This record gives sequence, C-alpha cells and structure tokens, in this order.
Amino acid sequence: MKRPLKIPRGDQRGAVLVEFVFVAIILLVIFGCILELGLLAYNKNVVDNASRVGARGAIVAGADAGAVRNSVINYCTDRLIDLPHGRTGVTAANIEIDGTTPGGGDILVRVRYRHTFQLVALIDSLLGIIGAGSIGLDSVEIQGMTVMRRE
Repeated sequence: MKRPLKIPRGDQRGAVLVEFVFVAIILLVIFGCILELGLLAYNKNVVDNASRVGARGAIVAGADAGAVRNSVINYCTDRLIDLPHGRTGVTAANIEIDGTTPGGGDILVRVRYRHTFQLVALIDSLLGIIGAGSIGLDSVEIQGMTVMRRE
C-alpha cells in the first residue's frame, strides 16, 4: 500500500495577518466611500434647504436680494459640513436670485456649492508620494434651486 506523499509546509504564522491587511484596506476604502456619499447627500440637502429659506424670506418677509443672500449664507455657514473647518463654499457670488421686484410673479433662488471629496484628496496625495498620477475627480458642484410664487 502506498502512503500519501507528505508535502512539507513552511511556517504559516503571519499569513492570517497579511490576508487581514488586504481585506481591511478594501473594507476601509468602502467605508470611506460610504461616508463621502453620506456627506455629499447631507450637503446637497443643506443647499436645497438654503435655497428654500432664501425664497421663503423673499416671499413672506418681502426681503430684498441682499437680505436673501445673507440669510442663505448664514444658513449654509451654520449647517454645511466642510471638513477643512472654517471654509464655507457659499458666498454671494454663488447665489442667484431672480424676481425680487415687488408685486406678483415667481421668485427663483439658486445656490451653488462645490463639495470637495476628502477621501479622493487623501488618495491623490498618497499617489503623488509614490509618483503615480491623479484620480482627477476631486470635487463636484451641487445646486439647490427653489421657485416660489408670490400670491
């Protein structure tokens, strides 16, 4: 009767750790992407609500364009999440107001905001260290637009 051939195996200590590192990197990138998309969705909601606040201020309070801009900027400053703290991407130049003349008609308030992806910036900096190219997509512009009828 033949005996099965015994293949000598090397030292397997540490193999589980190496496999864990590979899986952990993938899981961390997936978790980071989920956080980035959640932050993008939250900031989109804030920008939508800011345009609504501005349009409502123009309709109900009869505010002029300057007051509408200030209320939108204050709303965004208090609520937008910008990870480089102290930076708010909504300025008076990012707010478009149309129809603030007294009387009937529609009021349109459009707010633009450039959302910067933090995970992509981190990966780009790591790729720059090793000499590889850039990913390319580092930010996206989100808009909130509200049209209200003055009645």
